[in-house]
Amino acid sequence: MKLFSFLENKHIDEHSFFVMSNVTLKDIAFHNFDHGYLSHYSALEKFGFVNASKRSVYLTCDFKFYREKGFRIFVDNKTIFKMVCIKEKSKNSEIGIIRKPEISRYPFTDLERTLIDCIVYPQFSGGLLIVQEVFEKAKYFIDIKKIIQYVDVMNIDFPIYQLIGYLLTRSGGNIKNIHFLEKKISLFDYYVKYCSNEREYCPKWKVYYPKFNF
Repeated sequence: MKLFSFLENKHIDEHSFFVMSNVTLKDIAFHNFDHGYLSHYSALEKFGFVNASKRSVYLTCDFKFYREKGFRIFVDNKTIFKMVCIKEKSKNSEIGIIRKPEISRYPFTDLERTLIDCIVYPQFSGGLLIVQEVFEKAKYFIDIKKIIQYVDVMNIDFPIYQLIGYLLTRSGGNIKNIHFLEKKISLFDYYVKYCSNEREYCPKWKVYYPKFNF
């Protein structure tokens, strides 16, 4: 209670530092963004696809509840922690969100929503290499019809289906219902962001991807 009272009376920004004890970063994050949910790298942790991070937590928050800058840094026994809050449009704020206390203390994105978010913001998901590895691990658990349903509602403004199809094909194996993604290939090529100028092209999925390490 003393901690929360302290936070309520102090402005917190990316240059603010506080000494905390016996309180997890997720406790702090959800106290300040109680309408948010774990997403991106933090959601990947829930599924066991990545190693748990002891230094950061990633949340997505409905745009109308978003408070100023997304980066919050705290100090606990001289160790720096980071909270990243990603803005989300209100219409997308409940798509693929699991809010079941019997499953998790904090709400988080389901597998399909998590993978979509990771493609849109790989920088919040461990980077492109991690995203690729996650698709390899998750390929037989993905509900492609659900991904298509989510993307259609979210109205993402780039041909995300092509990159999803490319990553699944690259991961190998017989992916159930991947032909539904093939029907979604647009007239336009897709260039993977956050990569070097050296690219190769996958004609099937019309994707330009980094030549090395992806």
